Amino acid sequence: MKYFLVSDIHSFYDEMMKALNKAKFDKDNPDHCLVVLGDVFDRGNETKKVYEFLTSLNQDRLILVRGNHEQLYLELLKKRLPDNYDYSNGTVKTFCHVAGFNEEVMSRSYWYKKAFLEGVDIQHYDNEPYASWLQIKSIVASHPITKWIQSNKWQNYFELNDYICVHSWVPSQQKYTVYGIQETGYREDWRNATDVEWNDATWGCPWKKALDG
Repeated sequence: MKYFLVSDIHSFYDEMMKALNKAKFDKDNPDHCLVVLGDVFDRGNETKKVYEFLTSLNQDRLILVRGNHEQLYLELLKKRLPDNYDYSNGTVKTFCHVAGFNEEVMSRSYWYKKAFLEGVDIQHYDNEPYASWLQIKSIVASHPITKWIQSNKWQNYFELNDYICVHSWVPSQQKYTVYGIQETGYREDWRNATDVEWNDATWGCPWKKALDG
């Protein structure tokens, strides 16, 4: 089996296909397996095309490893309103694409204009911005893309011979400080880490983590 690894697609379908074609990946070749190392959506404009391509592959030859943006997607489903980082990370944009809404409806500038220039209570259920958000979230909650992200197809890591394939890093020894989590070194039992610990490990620059040991 020949393995092809791709990461951080971020809804950029054309760039993904260009890279796979350059590497000579053939979806119809029974000896080709694609390993996706997380962050499939957010930021780009081709969320549905990326999803349709990945789900069109032979699922026995597709390996999906969770990234922090899969985590952000599922967390946003549970929120009453998006946080600032849901905008900056592109997750709100992805929700609009999945639900078939113009992303302008959920832009911060649009909401602020309604709130401060037009005197609209944006958090009241019968006003346009909040009503749109409730509708978007309802569509996303039952959408096949969401069910795909929630499925057990996704895993925390994939071991390939001498390689450990992850989104950013494996869980490290940690201690909690006043300012958050501080990683303190290698952890022998990283395979047995909880999903919460794996979610923590998807954040941060892997090059910096490698240099930090």
